[in-house]
Amino acid sequence: MEAKRTLRALLAGVSEFRRLSMTPENHKGGWFPLPADFLDGPIAEDTRYERQGDRLVEYRLNVGSLHWYVCGKYELR
Repeated sequence: MEAKRTLRALLAGVSEFRRLSMTPENHKGGWFPLPADFLDGPIAEDTRYERQGDRLVEYRLNVGSLHWYVCGKYELR
């Protein structure tokens, strides 16, 4: 049986995150706790995450061209 892919191991030691984009929520601080369902929920096949120090980058697969594109960047603490 194949183990499900989750973010728990990738985000070990992180308790809060905020999306790095120009939204009104982020201008007010925008820090959110990491919910357990986010950490333990399965990652979709067309999504992957990379941790780069205190940043998390979310990639999605563009089905038409089969290329990965950045769809979200998050700051971690």
